[in-house]
Amino acid sequence: TDSESNHSFCKLYSNGIYLTEDVAAAMNGIVDEVSITIDSSKSETLLLIGRNKSQKDNYFLKAIEVCKILSKQDIKVKLHTVISALNYRNIASEVRYIYDSMKDANPQFSQWKMYQYMSYDDIMVDEKHQIDFDEFENVKRDIQKYLDG
Repeated sequence: TDSESNHSFCKLYSNGIYLTEDVAAAMNGIVDEVSITIDSSKSETLLLIGRNKSQKDNYFLKAIEVCKILSKQDIKVKLHTVISALNYRNIASEVRYIYDSMKDANPQFSQWKMYQYMSYDDIMVDEKHQIDFDEFENVKRDIQKYLDG
């Protein structure tokens, strides 16, 4: 709780793709920040990851539209990205485009967290997604290069 304003800081973690203007308006003054997951800007990668449910879906563009809606309501956006075997080879080359798209959509966007895929204790799932520590470190270095540190 912020003692000066006596206001609790409320964060919402969501993929956000069903958020509408009406929902965002109802969130105004209640939700301070929404964390959205974007693991790629490429439809084919998002299909592999499961964010796109079909070839016609475009999760990335939907997420950008949600960020615009939140911006109109003065709600901050934070980005989360899970680095896995399905996106680690290409994500670094996408980060500048993702960053610029997010910043254009919501000028209050200021934080982006990158996570290494974490085990679900399911061998089939883990074999599909898991990368080792060295691969994750290499991706982090490449991302820093593309984002100029």
